[in-house]
Amino acid sequence: MINNGEREFPGEGWEMFFSQILPLESSHIPYDNGYEKREYGIKVFHWNGQMYSLTPTPDFGVIPPQGVKRFLLETACCNLAYTDTFPNWYLHFEGFEPRIIANTAGDPYNFVFRANNNMTWKRYLTDRYNPWSAEDRLKNATKNLGMAPLPIIPT
Repeated sequence: MINNGEREFPGEGWEMFFSQILPLESSHIPYDNGYEKREYGIKVFHWNGQMYSLTPTPDFGVIPPQGVKRFLLETACCNLAYTDTFPNWYLHFEGFEPRIIANTAGDPYNFVFRANNNMTWKRYLTDRYNPWSAEDRLKNATKNLGMAPLPIIPT
């Protein structure tokens, strides 16, 4: 979190909501009353499905103007592409209307890094997640033609 404002970002009274495919802090599920990440001063809540929120704990402190607060959230498996985290995270302060966090608005490509080389495609230590080339797609799309047990085309 980067405070680009002119005032301190408070260490209480807010909640950040977001949606993400893979379970957060999965080794601690279920966490009906939230899971506290003490080293960062935050608490993670799983609401339902893919909906999560973060709230500050008393250890969060404030973020001064131009200050930065970093924390790490762990997901089950891997979290790499723009398809793994959804846009439009929003912040809710008590007594105010929720606001979308500007750098998460719209297209997730705007805030999730682009997988544009073979090192960023690797989720594990193998090449199995490298994107298919045009040749790969053609081979995979045509290798079973004529092999269907019944000549049915879904409509």
